[in-house]
Amino acid sequence: METHTQIKQNLKQLRLSSIYENFEQRLSEAVMSKMGYADFLLLLTQDEIERRRQKKQETTIKKANLGKYKRLP
Repeated sequence: METHTQIKQNLKQLRLSSIYENFEQRLSEAVMSKMGYADFLLLLTQDEIERRRQKKQETTIKKANLGKYKRLP
């Protein structure tokens, strides 16, 4: 289990928060479905890309200063 701990520490240090958060769950899924290494890595990186896309969208909305509700004329 030390390997898992080191991987999680590395992910945290590299600021790959989505991979860090989803690592255990995705690992279990990979083992259950007998997923290959490349497919497992692809799944993890897709999670990270999606999280970053969402965060960028949220930041853009905040910077637009629209607030929660905006009435249209």
